[in-house]
Amino acid sequence: MKVIIGERRPDIAQHISAKRALVWLCVTIFTAFFGAVYEHFSFGVYSVYMLYAFAPPLLLGVLPSAINAVTGHRPAGRVTMNLMSSGIATLTAGSIFTGIVEIYGTTNRLSMVYLTAGAVLLIMALFSRIIGTLSAVQEEYR
Repeated sequence: MKVIIGERRPDIAQHISAKRALVWLCVTIFTAFFGAVYEHFSFGVYSVYMLYAFAPPLLLGVLPSAINAVTGHRPAGRVTMNLMSSGIATLTAGSIFTGIVEIYGTTNRLSMVYLTAGAVLLIMALFSRIIGTLSAVQEEYR
């Protein structure tokens, strides 16, 4: 009989992933609603950044969490999820900020900082996930 400490049951893993997918879905809906309302009152001026501000939480939050919930894969660790959530939030906030600045009719150099910081956080989350997976595999063969 082999006992592995820290392994989660598939039903708990599916519940955690489904809960994360639901949270990201709520964030996506709120962001899409916010963008629609903001552009409605912008007197016909539109911004692609504001229009697609819902895309980061949808593509990087809802879809991976929903896939994990359906397939029953083990969810990522806390550090990975915190980095990923921070990256998604940074990209979303940056998209909204850039959209507001474009609708206002000006430019700002800080817009690029959001994209860079969000990308760095997502890359760190990817490396964290890879390291966590490799250490779990290595632990399994001990």
